Amino acid sequence: MVDGLLARGFDVTVLHSGRHEVEFARPVEHVHTDPHFEEPLRDGLAGRAFDLTVSMYGRARLTAEIMRGRTERFIHVGGTFYRTWVDGRLLTRDRRAEPPWHPVLADTASVADETTPSEPASRFSELAIRTEDAVLRAGEGGDYRATVVRFPQIYGPGQPAPVEWSIVRRWRDGRTAILVPADGILASTRCYSRNAAEVILGVVDHPAESAGEVFNAGDAEALTVRGWIEAIADALGARFRLVGIPFEAAALTYPYALYPWHGVHRLLDIGKARRLLGYRPVPAATGLAETVHWYRDHPLRDDSDEARRLGDTFDYAMEDRLISALDALTPLAEGRPAYAHPYRHPGNSVG
Repeated sequence: MVDGLLARGFDVTVLHSGRHEVEFARPVEHVHTDPHFEEPLRDGLAGRAFDLTVSMYGRARLTAEIMRGRTERFIHVGGTFYRTWVDGRLLTRDRRAEPPWHPVLADTASVADETTPSEPASRFSELAIRTEDAVLRAGEGGDYRATVVRFPQIYGPGQPAPVEWSIVRRWRDGRTAILVPADGILASTRCYSRNAAEVILGVVDHPAESAGEVFNAGDAEALTVRGWIEAIADALGARFRLVGIPFEAAALTYPYALYPWHGVHRLLDIGKARRLLGYRPVPAATGLAETVHWYRDHPLRDDSDEARRLGDTFDYAMEDRLISALDALTPLAEGRPAYAHPYRHPGNSVG
């Protein structure tokens, strides 16, 4: 995104903590401060004003308030909290103290566009939804031109919790079978990092069309967990046997199975970004291949922050026990189901 802004002639300032530095196409100004608290954020922005602000980090509602009168345009990047998508128990700080839970299986599935109601399933999601509302109200009040972009799960080289690494490492360790909950049928819209940047840059390029609007970001294709693993295997030149396991017994798979605690498809409509911003996403297979090749060539250390956040135990002994138990069920289900077409099909024509 920064490189795209530089290519458009912007003088870019990056405000962040300074813990993670990134090389850009050319040097940019850095403001190192803590964007989560008012005093250091105000100090870092003292005497400053900007044509454009893209808020992707820190306490967004605080940033939106402080930037009143300091910027002409404000792009807020938030998350997707559509109805049935989030189990609030997963967003509580003390969830490890709670008894184990079973996933909630939703009884409906729909494609969420920007008018689909968001659901405050937890304190975290409630604050995120309130932040969106505050940004849009500030825009309506004339404080700046406001736009909201909703990101699903982002993937790509350098992501904070690289779920692709779970599959790449199993390939590196010689694993040939991978457990998938419910046979890997859950489908999710995710967003390759390059596609996420293109949505933001599309907003930048279309100030009139994007003012006061909300946009979903996402890949064009929503892969199932099975399709996602198979795409990773294709990028590695590998083959895996995917072994389906019930949700309730699939806790080992949760770090890489695209968050199946809620048994629901998470599908985003990105048509609005296509129509108003000219968004043309890179295919998911391309984004996954670039991501997988990155982690193949830059393996994570077990003690890295990214590996810890991913939370995958790589407990192959337990995986093998589960696979053996599931394989033992196969002889009990031998045979082919009977099938009869519900309509009559006479064998001879009638004159």
